Amino acid sequence: MEVVVGQQLWAGVDAGKSEHHCVVIDGDGQRLLSQRVANDETVLLELIQAVITLADGGDVTWAIDLNHGGAALLITLLITHEQRLLYIPGRTVHHASGGYRGDGKTDAKDAAIIADQAACAAICNRCVRATRSRWICGS
Repeated sequence: MEVVVGQQLWAGVDAGKSEHHCVVIDGDGQRLLSQRVANDETVLLELIQAVITLADGGDVTWAIDLNHGGAALLITLLITHEQRLLYIPGRTVHHASGGYRGDGKTDAKDAAIIADQAACAAICNRCVRATRSRWICGS
């Protein structure tokens, strides 16, 4: 797997009470990391650093499916480390999952969907900004 220097990455997190699953994808949708981590400050800080290192100077957009409860520690750490963070509601993930391959629900699949939905949201946001400026939205 070739990692491009300074690339944009999206980290999707399927949050739980005691554990989270994180999947990191690049601009081509390639999975660069898939990891289950404990909801523990030291472990979460190691995850954040690993993802930042993967980006190699590029931007990371984190997306998570909970905005309270078990996700509170991770959210706090991401904000403290000035990471871009999106909230993608679990209902959105559930509805989007029908459009992805694979049967059943797994934490890894949900985390990958969350990362992909964040990447899609970024693309749509660029298109909306471009349209408002009367530019044509390309690829």
